[in-house]
Amino acid sequence: MKLEQNVVFKKNLPWKELFDEMRRSMIGFHTMKDEHFGIVVVELMAAGLVTIAHNSAGPKLDIVCESKESPKGYLATQAEDFVSHICEVLDNYETTQIMELRKRARTHIQKFSDETFVQEFTKLLSNFFSTTYSHKKEKSQ
Repeated sequence: MKLEQNVVFKKNLPWKELFDEMRRSMIGFHTMKDEHFGIVVVELMAAGLVTIAHNSAGPKLDIVCESKESPKGYLATQAEDFVSHICEVLDNYETTQIMELRKRARTHIQKFSDETFVQEFTKLLSNFFSTTYSHKKEKSQ
């Protein structure tokens, strides 16, 4: 496949250049083991990249959540697993299967959006203050 001539590793890109690269890319990798959350994985999925992440911690539990019925990305542990997923994506990139996976991924990661955070945080605060206020009111009576 002559991958050596077609793969370039770029580190610490400026934000704009990173976005430009994501726009031109098909697949996003995140190989860090035991990433406690994985904001990079969320960003890859939000950019519409087919994401292949290490099968551990946050990507496994909360983000990619590999599922045979409705995949949102791929999880891998060994180099061979990553290669297998790359080949599968490249072989099927223009298919409905991959297009649907990308849509599911973008929908799924909305739970990490600013809007969702504000809604959930506000709900928790509201519950906290209503509980705290009602306890204070009961004590004063």
